[in-house]
Amino acid sequence: VYNPSSVSCLMQHPMLQAGVQELRSVTFRIIHILKHGAVKVTLIFYVYLQKLEKSDLDNWENIRGPQLWEDSRAVQQQRREAARLKTE
Repeated sequence: VYNPSSVSCLMQHPMLQAGVQELRSVTFRIIHILKHGAVKVTLIFYVYLQKLEKSDLDNWENIRGPQLWEDSRAVQQQRREAARLKTE
């Protein structure tokens, strides 16, 4: 049951006031980031889009990392050998 007098009494509690103050501060920071950070996000997205447009998506090579049970040095050595033979 909602009782306005008990809510006003709770609002006088110092810990609750500190919590409300912290919530206001966090909310202000989030709003500030959303307002001013949108320009940065848009710029980052634009730069990433430019890189994608420059990349050649028709000629790509699927490169996977070694599995947990595979020796990473041996896999790298095999890839180097395959690349060397491919260029010769």
